Amino acid sequence: MLNFRLGTATGLAAATAVVFLAAGANLATGQANQPTNPGDDWLAATSKLYYSTKKAGLAGFDCAVHPDWRSLFLSANNTTTLSAEAEQKVTALNAVAIVVHAHLDGTANLDWTPPAGAASSDISQLLNTMRDASTQTLGGFVQFWSPFVDGSVIPVNSKGLNMGPTADGGMRIHAADKDTDVVEIFGSDRVLKEYDVILADAETDFTPEFSQTDQGLVVTHFHAFIKPKASGAQTLEMQVGVTYSNVDGFPIPARLDIVEVGQGTFNFTFDTCSVTRQ
Repeated sequence: MLNFRLGTATGLAAATAVVFLAAGANLATGQANQPTNPGDDWLAATSKLYYSTKKAGLAGFDCAVHPDWRSLFLSANNTTTLSAEAEQKVTALNAVAIVVHAHLDGTANLDWTPPAGAASSDISQLLNTMRDASTQTLGGFVQFWSPFVDGSVIPVNSKGLNMGPTADGGMRIHAADKDTDVVEIFGSDRVLKEYDVILADAETDFTPEFSQTDQGLVVTHFHAFIKPKASGAQTLEMQVGVTYSNVDGFPIPARLDIVEVGQGTFNFTFDTCSVTRQ
């Protein structure tokens, strides 16, 4: 029996994405037509280095999704072999047709179509559980990935921001309102190295990694620590890798490798993708 403790299903969507988007919205506020100053100049030059779905005109994408169910079962149960019962469940899950509809406003929904015919109550329950887990995990990914590719993590201008150089020639940006503190650390090459969000009930620390493409820097990896402030709550550590393919001129995720450290692995392959333009 699958011991499904993989918190990516709920933790990624609830803890990570909601926190991230709340902070990203704060950083992106401000009017574009403000008098120039050194901070504005730095932000404008930095923004040009990154790929932006908004500038490129991408509104969303639709892909068939193929989860690696075998790896999920093996990793969640910390084993290298599956029982005959588990093999049956993997076979049943592999027969489900899944399509993700991702929108660059940070939302996503899933089409989940099991094969026709009656299934046992155990299999039906499993399919429902994994449908919900897949919906939450993919929805959570789209929520926290979107601001990294639509340009939102680079503020429009320096209004309301505390900006200052770091010891290694980079830039530290701090934004705060009544509910949220956000700190971004850029290297001397203007590449974002840290994105930290502090709320009243949790702190989330992101370490993103980017790859250079013909269209600019594209995020390819996240290392995240989600730290609830409740007494006794455990820190959630996650690694998320993103591999891209080119669809009609847009870099679209082709594979996600999501690891909740100490819990399990949830990997997805995307294919037969189409895009929606703004």
